[in-house]
Amino acid sequence: MSNNSSDSVIKGQAWVSGNELLQDQIVFLNDIPTENTVVLIPDIWDNLFNNGDSNYVVKSNKKGYFYWEVPVTPIDNDNVGQLNEKMLIECPKPREDQFDRLNEVQVEEGEDVSEVWAKYWKKRFDTTLKNAEEKMTIQRKEVIFGGSNYIDPNGEPKTIEEKHVQTDHELGSIANLLMMF
Repeated sequence: MSNNSSDSVIKGQAWVSGNELLQDQIVFLNDIPTENTVVLIPDIWDNLFNNGDSNYVVKSNKKGYFYWEVPVTPIDNDNVGQLNEKMLIECPKPREDQFDRLNEVQVEEGEDVSEVWAKYWKKRFDTTLKNAEEKMTIQRKEVIFGGSNYIDPNGEPKTIEEKHVQTDHELGSIANLLMMF
C-alpha cells in the first residue's frame, strides 16, 4: 500500500450475478482493510436496452461482442490503489424473460446494428425467425401440378394446364392428418 495515510480502494474482480453487475473491493480506512462487494449496475437489462449510462457505457468490437469496461486495481506495482486498469466484462445474451422488451426495439432496414446491443440482438432474432419460417416449414406453401398433353379416345389432342395451389392456412391438410392420431 502507498505511504499515503488517506483511504485507498483496491478494485477487484467484477461479475454479473442475476440482474446486477457486481465488483469485489477492499477498502483501507486508516490502514485497516475491509472487504465488500459493490453494485456497479443495479439492472443490467435497463443498461443494455439503453446502451449504457454515464458510468458504464455498453461498448462493442463491431463483431457481435458487447462489453462494459470496469476499472480494476493492478496489484503488481508499489502504488496499489493508485492506478486503475480496465477489465472487459462481457454483456450477456438476451434471456427469455427479456424477449418482450426485445420485440419493442425498432431496427430500420439496412441499419448498422453492430454497436447497439438491443438492435444487434433484435436483428439476430428476426433473421432467425425469418429463416425458420422460410426453410423449416411442415408443409409447402404452394403445390404445383405440372401440365400435360394427351390424346383422348376420339383421337383429339388435349392439354391440361399447369396448376398452382396455394396453401394459405397455417397447417392446411397437415393439421387434418395430425388430428387422426
